[in-house]
Amino acid sequence: MKIKISLIIGLISIANLFFAQNKVYFNKLGKTCSEQEAYYYRVNVEKNLFKSYYVSNNNIYFEGEIISPSNEDEAFNKYKGLCKWYYKNGNLMYQKNYDDNGQLNGVSYEYYENGNLKKKYEYINGKLKNNTYYEYTLDGESFAVIEDKFTRNFNDWDLYSSNKSVSLIQNNQLVIKSLADEGTSRYISIFNGSGDFIIETEIDFSNAAESEKAGLIFGFKDWNNFNYFLLSGSNMYIGYVKEGMLFQKAEGMYCSSCKEKTINILKVVQFGDKLVFSVNGEVQFASNAILFEGLNIGFAVSGKNQIAVNYLVFKYNDNNSYSDKTTFNDKNISATGTGILISRNGYVVTNEHVVNGAKRIIVENNSKNYNAELIKADKTNDLAILKIKDTSLKNNKVNIPITIKENFNVEVGSYLWTIGYPLVLSGMGKEPKFSDGKLSAKTGYEDALNSFQTTIPVQPGNSGSPVFNDQGELIGIMNAKYKGADNVSYALKSTFIKNLLDILPEPAELNTQNLLKNLKQEDQIKLVKDFVYIIKIEK
Repeated sequence: MKIKISLIIGLISIANLFFAQNKVYFNKLGKTCSEQEAYYYRVNVEKNLFKSYYVSNNNIYFEGEIISPSNEDEAFNKYKGLCKWYYKNGNLMYQKNYDDNGQLNGVSYEYYENGNLKKKYEYINGKLKNNTYYEYTLDGESFAVIEDKFTRNFNDWDLYSSNKSVSLIQNNQLVIKSLADEGTSRYISIFNGSGDFIIETEIDFSNAAESEKAGLIFGFKDWNNFNYFLLSGSNMYIGYVKEGMLFQKAEGMYCSSCKEKTINILKVVQFGDKLVFSVNGEVQFASNAILFEGLNIGFAVSGKNQIAVNYLVFKYNDNNSYSDKTTFNDKNISATGTGILISRNGYVVTNEHVVNGAKRIIVENNSKNYNAELIKADKTNDLAILKIKDTSLKNNKVNIPITIKENFNVEVGSYLWTIGYPLVLSGMGKEPKFSDGKLSAKTGYEDALNSFQTTIPVQPGNSGSPVFNDQGELIGIMNAKYKGADNVSYALKSTFIKNLLDILPEPAELNTQNLLKNLKQEDQIKLVKDFVYIIKIEK
């Protein structure tokens, strides 16, 4: 028996050694190559588990499970579970989730080289949810992106043939052909006419009639209300129809970047009060932004004419934030709580029960309201991490003074204090309220180990309020009070806050220097209150 066991152990060791030495070299394109030409190499570390490393600095390039690896071209790999790709500097490049069949499933992320989030995708059984993903600028501004490459009719284009027109998806193109003098059009309802947006499309004019027009229609309600951006040879036509009246902005204007009888890329960009039109990357016309009557976007051709569309991309601003110039009505708010801004990239800690079931989350501080999204929830420990979606906050380089106490080793009788927003909509107002007390016990209700008991008086709305020690370290988050006794409250320990922050998809940019230490308490409060937020919930 000992010989057999030794033999098995020996075989396992040999197998592991074989996996560890089984290097395959790839170039930048992911195709196999010699060691001298390699950009990275891949190692089979254990069964279906693989790791890849950059040749130049030996930093990790990839880690994950490949259930069907290719030694010739990584494009043919079949992945499973959570897989990660990294930049040379060690920051994440991609994080993707695959099901057991190798299809993308769940949420996947793409990052900029500096670590900021670039794109976010959600897949269901290999299909992009709602045919939409989210794209982020370097400063955190977000856009929802709807992209149609015409591999299938995901967006329900009106495909049919008649004696007047033909529309079909063929060879990954949307083909629109008019057989009658009045022309034809096709459109779908994905347009969002409010805020900033980008429309980009690539149209093949190879079969277009020389004397006819073809191109984009957007903000389309009906033929009495729509906007157009059309080309005819080297001329362009820009304008809109409102209540049946035609407003021409550019009628037969020469287009310096237009290409006749071939592919042209048309783009319409609205930002702020400007509406800009470009062809093949060159701006050709700009006008004041206008209000749109309809929510359809599509293509039109005049006369007997034909085009083929290679792709359509529509991006619209998804920040949904509210500045101090915006009046926000609290009449739709069903509940409030408190949260603490913990990182420079917009993470706010509060209680899970505060945001549970919320259709919309708004955070308010100093009369400014911003939309927030739930990033991570821990129902067992009643904790939630929100992220503020406003870019102005992320551009604020002022240091957040809050530091989290790594381990909860606070003694009974220690002085504690909190600041929060109790009964905001019931008469106590929106000025942050200070309360203090002592640590009564190192455990919570019914001796719960994840929380501790205090004598700090709290009210409804204090849920999520930060709890600090005398050095200004965050040691917990208020989450409950005992109704059967006076001044008995409970807070969740900082250890559990830190644990939840450590598993966020995008790392929290935490402060590591305690700026509150050795300050007078009134000065600590002055510094902290600008980072304590009202959490407002719509259900």
